[in-house]
Amino acid sequence: YHPAAVLHNPNLRSALEGDFRRLPELIEQAAHSSPAGPEPEPADVPLVKEPAKARQLNMF
Repeated sequence: YHPAAVLHNPNLRSALEGDFRRLPELIEQAAHSSPAGPEPEPADVPLVKEPAKARQLNMF
């Protein structure tokens, strides 16, 4: 939960405290884990299709 959720629902306090107690353990695990490999290069595909040419309408 987001920490501010406890302001609206005090019943979440124990869950929030448990999450904060686990932070040192999670930080230690992250410090000893190997980083993810490089992301693959994206294909040369255009991300946006060219829009169709608009046609000007007459007013009359």
